[in-house]
Amino acid sequence: MEDLFSRLDQHWNELGFFGSLRVRELKFDLGQEVLAILSKVDFAEIDHIPKKYVRLLWFIPLFMEWQGQRLPEYAEKSVIHEYTVLQNGISTEIERILGVP
Repeated sequence: MEDLFSRLDQHWNELGFFGSLRVRELKFDLGQEVLAILSKVDFAEIDHIPKKYVRLLWFIPLFMEWQGQRLPEYAEKSVIHEYTVLQNGISTEIERILGVP
């Protein structure tokens, strides 16, 4: 699990998916990598998710929503659609990992 979260954490730097998204660079291949990482996360066997992992997960849906709101300023509709599909996939994985109220 540590390796997965180390890889996820790297996506927040300037070369990762979220870091690139901050500067309006859409790198869908990196976004798919994030989705693949999240799909491998499984906390079914433990009662409490460690704080260091929650720290990396909880902000992703909010961040992607905020960045998605800026897309019409610079992206074509087909790019916005691709982003929305990716955003939905990532959000679904995070809901699976963390659960919903």
